[in-house]
Amino acid sequence: MIKTDTDKMVLEEEQQILSVEESAFDLLMSEITAEKDEEQDLDLGQIVHNSDILLGIITEQVRSKRIWQIAVACLMIFVVIISFICLGLYMERKNHIERFSQAQANVQKASNDFSQISQKAKTLEKQLANSDKELEHAQSQLSNSNSQVEKLQNQLADTSQRLKALQNRNVEAVKRLNERLQKLSD
Repeated sequence: MIKTDTDKMVLEEEQQILSVEESAFDLLMSEITAEKDEEQDLDLGQIVHNSDILLGIITEQVRSKRIWQIAVACLMIFVVIISFICLGLYMERKNHIERFSQAQANVQKASNDFSQISQKAKTLEKQLANSDKELEHAQSQLSNSNSQVEKLQNQLADTSQRLKALQNRNVEAVKRLNERLQKLSD
């Protein structure tokens, strides 16, 4: 489509140039006939040479104009392509920045979570150390209590034996008293 448009433009320019050439040639022809009367010295070779020079100039103008049009079209295509590339790079950069921000937020959150977990771990370690101390204290108290219980059991056993011995003496004393009372009552 661009090629056909370019071809049409070239054809139109060539037609314009040809019309300019024809008018210039007609002008030259009329000048030549007018000058023929005055100057018979000009020959036909000079006229052809002048027309060739004029035709060469016009042809070069058309060629340079075509080259400039092609160059401008290529430059415009290049600018459009570069614009799309820049837009794509800008969007990609924006996406990367957004992902980086999210990653940075995630890292910050993980860091905060880690510091909180570390703080909780330290607190739990202190509580565990206190619990260990309390457990050791309770174990020592239990050991002391066990030894006191053993002492009390030994004292109780000893007291029981004395009580039994006392009861046995009392029983014997009561028997003797009964025997004496019976002897006295008899």
